Amino acid sequence: GKILLVKLSNIGDEDIQKFIATIIIRRIWAAIQERSNLQKHQYDPYFLVIDEFAKIEDDSMGIDEILSEARSLQLSVTLATQQLRQLSETSKQGVENNCKSLFTFRVGSANQEDATHLAKSFSGVDPSTLLDIDEYVLIGKVFMKNGDSKVVAIDTFPPYPPLRSPEKAEQLIRDSMNRFGTEPIDVDDTDWDEYRISNRLEESGKR
Repeated sequence: GKILLVKLSNIGDEDIQKFIATIIIRRIWAAIQERSNLQKHQYDPYFLVIDEFAKIEDDSMGIDEILSEARSLQLSVTLATQQLRQLSETSKQGVENNCKSLFTFRVGSANQEDATHLAKSFSGVDPSTLLDIDEYVLIGKVFMKNGDSKVVAIDTFPPYPPLRSPEKAEQLIRDSMNRFGTEPIDVDDTDWDEYRISNRLEESGKR
């Protein structure tokens, strides 16, 4: 019942960003896989949301494996990126092979390539249509129980009025940080020796 937020944008080195992201995502996936010996009704749903995925994507992350098995383990995966073409072919194939239902709002006018690629999934829909969808309308391919799929246009709702004023929202964030937050690690003053794996093993008597 907890929320884990990881911010990597303050790390200047992209390779280090990818390394840390890969470790965290693989650890989350390992924890999800440990539930495989439970009955399905015992699974609590979990949600993995990766923003700016294209910037941290790495082959060793194994995102195609995660996408192929996530549904059966009650893990929802959201990969957010600016354009489809930013993703590797492996990731694009993983998304397309494991998403039976597909929806899109209007594609940006600068993303003709993405519109052309997406239109292939919507029978009878021209790429130009995806570039000119009305606001709050989406085009979708819905997977039916009999194995067929239908292409539909769906009207969605505009954003609801905010539940709280900006001031009350800020106060809620502060209250949450005071209750659940921890002080950030001071990289310069931290004794990193205590984090060494060898030291941890010695402490636990496993070395």
